Amino acid sequence: MSELIVYRSNALMSVRSRFDATRDVVMPVNLAYAESMVGMWHSGLPQVSLVPSTATDAQVWPVLSAVGTRIHDTSDDNCPINTGWSYVGGNHGYNVGTQITVANHGKTTADVGSQWSDGTRIFTLLAITSASSLLFGNPYTIVDGIAQGARVRPAAPLTHVSGATHRTTVPITNVTPDVQIRPATHSHTVTVELDGRQVPAGRSTGRELVIHESYVIPTYRGMIDTARANVGTPIATIMPRIPSLCRISNVYRWSPGGSLIVTQTVAALSRFALNAGVTQCAPLTPVAGGSRRQFMPNVGVAGGLHWSTWAKIDNLTALTDFTPATLVNKSWPATSMTQWVVSGGLIQQWGIAVGLLPVADGAPAIRNRYTTTKGWFISSSLKKNYPQLVWGRVMAAGESVTGTAYRRYLAPPSTATQIVVSDGGQDFVMIERVDPVARATMAAPQLVGRLLVRVGPTNLTVPARVTPEGIPYSLPVSPGYGMWRADPTGP
Repeated sequence: MSELIVYRSNALMSVRSRFDATRDVVMPVNLAYAESMVGMWHSGLPQVSLVPSTATDAQVWPVLSAVGTRIHDTSDDNCPINTGWSYVGGNHGYNVGTQITVANHGKTTADVGSQWSDGTRIFTLLAITSASSLLFGNPYTIVDGIAQGARVRPAAPLTHVSGATHRTTVPITNVTPDVQIRPATHSHTVTVELDGRQVPAGRSTGRELVIHESYVIPTYRGMIDTARANVGTPIATIMPRIPSLCRISNVYRWSPGGSLIVTQTVAALSRFALNAGVTQCAPLTPVAGGSRRQFMPNVGVAGGLHWSTWAKIDNLTALTDFTPATLVNKSWPATSMTQWVVSGGLIQQWGIAVGLLPVADGAPAIRNRYTTTKGWFISSSLKKNYPQLVWGRVMAAGESVTGTAYRRYLAPPSTATQIVVSDGGQDFVMIERVDPVARATMAAPQLVGRLLVRVGPTNLTVPARVTPEGIPYSLPVSPGYGMWRADPTGP
């Protein structure tokens, strides 16, 4: 199957394509995920899964039957931005809400927007979440001219300051801090096309599924100030009236072979500090008794693991940053990774390649400037990869940042990651190999005659052009890696 099969029912879709000689990969898509975002999860397909190529449509859609093998949880992989103090966008809200459980609190919508004090700080009532629960927005501070929400909890019962009709003091016996405030976005738009045409309900086939989405993130300061200025009006009903932080524009491209390309643009509408990564990737689903091994080109030792070999990511014990100090070539930030699930006998089960393309603000020189402290990081609890396009870049209103990320599921057996990735206008060749080899060739029939222009660190020697046989290379000393742009040639 050299094409996509797309199943759709309203906002839910599953995308199916060939994985290997006997199996297909099925990837979930949700046009109305949490916060109304495009997400990569739905209840009928809880994980990216492998199914026999003989599986019928009824066995795959709308609910994946017992024929499937789950290989990757992507439910949290749609990427938010980070403002330096909170993740927001994607399926995230500002994480500076305080939820207080109070039986029969007596507050109503008329009290939304009112202000309450713990004796030191002012908290703003943002929502009556139930007859026994209240959501307060924490105070904000101004640092270098940029507003930041404060991750604090009330130090004493909250007494009324202004705005409320029902003014009974709120006890703080049952407080949940750092709650995400929702909604935190508005003005969502989304379009879906398969080979340039609309995608109807049911089953469709084609070569490329493209989804465009756009939404606006309001400022946190504006959210609090607007709530206070409109007492009795839930802010969810007046979101467009809140001053805007930025607009997020995402383009998702699914193509055969378990490939997804994501391009993200963050356009600043106010001055703020931006951390952004375009994509994030939870670890692959392991098998019983097995483990997950990850290789990262141009990366040495970090977090106690050696990433230029097959690092056992399950053993990562602390949040690990890949800074220039961890790199072999300091001028090229960490760009990609290959991860495999292996059995207890180290037999490959399924893999994935993930990375940022060297286009727009993903160009190494630009990333090297804006990711000096954090070019990539992995969380120890989730074992989740977070490539970073920018980290700590102060954006002025009118400025924007754009990056493109890829992910490709890999079938065993595989001695090397050898893939071609296109951002829609340019083609890139990637070779990553841990084991030495005297001579190898990457097949690339679609690129015959193209010029190979190096766009990343490499210790491999390749020809100037792609030959009819492919791209020959040798690797006398491991590991080997390289990235090239495959440029069309003239007549």
